[in-house]
Amino acid sequence: MMKLCAKYWKQDVNVRTHFTPAKDFIIPVCRLIEEKKLAMATLNKRTGEVLSVKFYMGLFDSPYVPNPKEADEIASDSIRTKKTCLTVS
Repeated sequence: MMKLCAKYWKQDVNVRTHFTPAKDFIIPVCRLIEEKKLAMATLNKRTGEVLSVKFYMGLFDSPYVPNPKEADEIASDSIRTKKTCLTVS
């Protein structure tokens, strides 16, 4: 699992939308940092990028959307589009 986590961070990925138990991601990330296979600066940079976007979007001031069902539909359409693009490529 640690090899997969290391590969994930080396790919410049900063957002995860599939949440797993801590043993599957967070704990291996902590071990990678302890073993100096992942720099804390990398983790801070990626986290900062996500928080900057959330701040820009106003999610800290207004975290709830007015129409959750519409937001779910938009998100589902986006996921389907991305899956289609990945399949085609």
